[in-house]
Amino acid sequence: MQMKVWMCKKCGALIEKPTQPNATRCPSGGTHFWYTLGDGYITPHSGYTAWQCGKCGAVVYMKRMPNGGGCPAGGNHHWRRL
Repeated sequence: MQMKVWMCKKCGALIEKPTQPNATRCPSGGTHFWYTLGDGYITPHSGYTAWQCGKCGAVVYMKRMPNGGGCPAGGNHHWRRL
């Protein structure tokens, strides 16, 4: 099963999981607000490109540019290839 990378819009937590993570206990208060960044990983994998958001600093590894929505710094992510 392909892993997806999920990010909480509120606290910036990154999780690899094929399905949406549990929403409870966000350290920023209340529940997590998960966005899927796409198919990929949060650690380096062969054949996957590193991408970093210029706003929140998150780094993910994907075969194509991650989804833009849900940046914890506000608005959309500004992805650049590393």
